[in-house]
Amino acid sequence: MAIRSDAALIKEIDHENRVIRFGKKKLKKVTGSKFSTILGKDEYGSQFEIACEMAGLYKEYTSTKQTEAGNALEPVIRSYVRTYAKEFLSDGLNCSEKNVIGIEEPVPSMMCDHEHFPDRGIFGGLVDGYVLVDGKRTAVLEIKTAGREDKWIDAETGTRTGIPVNYRYQAALYAHLSGLKKIVFAAGFLRDDHYDDPLTWTPNKENCQIIVIDAPDISEELLCAEKWYTEYLEAGVTPEWTEKDEKIVEYLQSEIREAAPKELRTLMSEYAELDKELSGYGDVSDKIYNIKKEMENRKDAIKEHMTQMFEPGQKKRIEEEGDLKFSITRSIKKDVDKERMKEDGIYDEYLKEKESFTLSIKKEKIENEKE
Repeated sequence: MAIRSDAALIKEIDHENRVIRFGKKKLKKVTGSKFSTILGKDEYGSQFEIACEMAGLYKEYTSTKQTEAGNALEPVIRSYVRTYAKEFLSDGLNCSEKNVIGIEEPVPSMMCDHEHFPDRGIFGGLVDGYVLVDGKRTAVLEIKTAGREDKWIDAETGTRTGIPVNYRYQAALYAHLSGLKKIVFAAGFLRDDHYDDPLTWTPNKENCQIIVIDAPDISEELLCAEKWYTEYLEAGVTPEWTEKDEKIVEYLQSEIREAAPKELRTLMSEYAELDKELSGYGDVSDKIYNIKKEMENRKDAIKEHMTQMFEPGQKKRIEEEGDLKFSITRSIKKDVDKERMKEDGIYDEYLKEKESFTLSIKKEKIENEKE
């Protein structure tokens, strides 16, 4: 597994509210694979992890047998659908014998900057192809591979037409972005041994299911996704993390701690230089104001970096640069949430801890040794 992260974007890891606040760069789009998670329809998905990925904070790159098999067999299944398009798709697409049904290949991701919908605002993604009727795009083609047929069984009919909800939303988004009213799913079902050598799998009616559905109306879902995007990504804050997200938080915290000492050393050195420069001017110098302002900026940045370097339970941290000692202390105070106290008439239950950090900078006296 490979991880790409950018801890420099992080402004604060807020453990009390379980969110990360971040600086914004180019935000990624809401794609089909993220859509159902953002809507809260994917039981395995994490909105926190999706937000970290879209903000450029953290992304895991995992290559599994399942993903490798899916990539290898996508063109195989697309070719199968093309070969038997008339047989499988005519009824669902309301085609007659006269109509010609074809399959349009998707634009390779490397040739379109990994985006098939560059002009559709915050929404985007990559389709697996299109179904053509008489040369005109009629349906979005969505290709999947699966090791478990039971995930595709419709509870009412007992047939393999029960499309998993996350795939349904993914294809619905692409149908909307494409302006199409039909979706064609092509699902290939593999045995365990096929994942070792995917190309030994050959599609047929027994191991491949073709499903044609009407594209659902997702106008309300689009509004929900837009609200989520504004509330979190554009505001520069993640959704609240859960227990399963804590490994991401720990990783990002370690990245910050690793990067902080080098940046801190630079800031302290700059502060020390400014302090020397300041001492070289008299109290009447018109340059003092600007120097002090720069020193305050450095001081704020030093405090932020030293705060990030605190270990759990640590109360004090000291760093030195030349004859300057930078000391920061952490204090935790308990207070009463007065609003809740007024509402409920309860005291001790609503005690809150407040954490604060105080930075002091002192110039150490250097005494000459007497001979």
